[in-house]
Amino acid sequence: VGRRAILLNAKSTSYEISSPLTEVVAVSGESIADGGLDYGVWLACQSVITTTLTGTSVDNAASSSGGGVAHLHITANSNSGTTVAKVQGSADNSTWADLVTFATVAIGTTASERKTVSGSVPRYLRCLVTPAGAGSLTVSIAFSRR
Repeated sequence: VGRRAILLNAKSTSYEISSPLTEVVAVSGESIADGGLDYGVWLACQSVITTTLTGTSVDNAASSSGGGVAHLHITANSNSGTTVAKVQGSADNSTWADLVTFATVAIGTTASERKTVSGSVPRYLRCLVTPAGAGSLTVSIAFSRR
């Protein structure tokens, strides 16, 4: 949490792995980007959860006025209920308000979503992930100020 994240919305157009028997494995790929490249911070990174995750806050030193972009990735989901994920903001690291609410994630599905926000972004940010039901989820959420 709080480490640098590079956010990019892209469609993969090609992907290749080569591994000659005596050589190093090489990976190459090409993608078409939509929306540009953003640099932000992780609010959750490959966090495996079974109950509500109230993320550790990230201090950005000051609020900003240019909006931002948030990314959600749920890469594994054995949960028997739906899941709601949010990015929350706070001016004082005490009182929190929803900044981004991602689409509800269906039972047992993986998901990926990018949402933009305009206007003011508070100094402190955190994630809030609320699963209903039993099971586990692997969740990553990042946010970039603009």
